[in-house]
Amino acid sequence: MHNYITLSKIYANAILSYSLKKKCTLYWNDMLMLTTNIINNNKMKKLFLNYYSTKEQFDILTNLLDNYINFEFKNFIKIALSNHGLIIIPYIFKQFIELHDQYKNNITVNIESAYKLNKSQLFNIKKIISKKVTGNIKINCKINKFILAGIIINIKNFTLDGSLLNKLNILKKGML
Repeated sequence: MHNYITLSKIYANAILSYSLKKKCTLYWNDMLMLTTNIINNNKMKKLFLNYYSTKEQFDILTNLLDNYINFEFKNFIKIALSNHGLIIIPYIFKQFIELHDQYKNNITVNIESAYKLNKSQLFNIKKIISKKVTGNIKINCKINKFILAGIIINIKNFTLDGSLLNKLNILKKGML
């Protein structure tokens, strides 16, 4: 897996450079996402991994994508498939998103809350975060009832855990 991550960064960097030059990053994003969804589909995964040669896998995938893909994307699939197999494409897609977000200075903030946050709460969180980081802030919210109350905020490699579960665990450790 580590090898796929390293290789996918190289591919993603090349794709981003090319797509920025040609002004088609949205197209490449959409095609990588569509291809990743096809590859990650349980039935397709079994089909691709077990039964067909590289040429047959290429033909199946390009036929599924035929109305959407251009020559360059077909060539990318052919190169990725012949060098590393289709399994690398979801890794490339993930790296492409991360590199594109860095380029656009987009910052993704993942918030876990025991309950759904309202617009005012989200606005206040975004306002506080924007004082600490610069960039275009995108907030992803997820409800996690196991944290009992409070929120957990993840920004890149930084986590701020203000959940009741975390506070109870700290108290528990202090009592032992």
